[in-house]
Amino acid sequence: MEEHFEQNQDEAKEIQLLFKELGDLVDSALRKMKKYKDAQINGRIIAAVLAVATGDFLFGLLTYPLASSFFRKQLTPKENTGRIKHQLHNALKRRIFILLHFPEIILNVETKERIFRDILLYYMFQKRDWESLEEMYTIGNNLDLNLCLEKMKKYIKYGGIKLIDDLIFFCLFYYEMTDHWLYRKLRNGREDQELQFAWMLGRMDQLSDIFEELEKFLIAQYAAVLELREPFTPEQVRQNYRRLMKACHPDRFPDATDEIKKQLEEKTRQLNEAYQFFRERLGF
Repeated sequence: MEEHFEQNQDEAKEIQLLFKELGDLVDSALRKMKKYKDAQINGRIIAAVLAVATGDFLFGLLTYPLASSFFRKQLTPKENTGRIKHQLHNALKRRIFILLHFPEIILNVETKERIFRDILLYYMFQKRDWESLEEMYTIGNNLDLNLCLEKMKKYIKYGGIKLIDDLIFFCLFYYEMTDHWLYRKLRNGREDQELQFAWMLGRMDQLSDIFEELEKFLIAQYAAVLELREPFTPEQVRQNYRRLMKACHPDRFPDATDEIKKQLEEKTRQLNEAYQFFRERLGF
């Protein structure tokens, strides 16, 4: 039994070490890409200055690649942008794999900033969002946690990746960030996961606060769907539900486009969900 425990401890340390080394590779790749971006910017500045100074625009254009090359001299010839980008992607894939399979082992040896930054970078690669990735190269390793979470909003809003969203949800819970708006957004439909997390991490006593916050959030959300005002009554809920359902029921729009039909079906689903929510709480 003792030998088995020691073996597990050794394996956990190896996983932690590998995870941190991969994080260092990500840091290194971002620093190198930032150098390339800075070189391009400095090259343009010098080319522009020379063009203005000489009055020869063509001379400025010819100067730009030479100036950029000069500022990239700290990188070895083999380290081109494509190669560094490939290394970055591979390191991120392995980091995310470890995060998904051993979160309880490695989250306590990393900073929140680096964890969420790498999840965000992985999202950008998966979504092929090269423009945002270019911005990350410019920022380099100096990414604020709140800015990082804010940038995740668009990926989650426009169809995230369920596995990665589950991971973000767990990380927010692990780092006790359950009051963050992103946690509340991801929580809907993940209540069972939250219970599992709490049991696994020994935080069952924290759930009462979480449920209280969630209750307030859901009441406000569903009241907006049914256009309700406090104090909520069964009569008010019924009347608003019937009125809104009548206005948007898909059967009233037989000639609507497929897109409009989808919107109407989604609105109907939201109304039914909100109605059921208040029925349970008001007991009617």
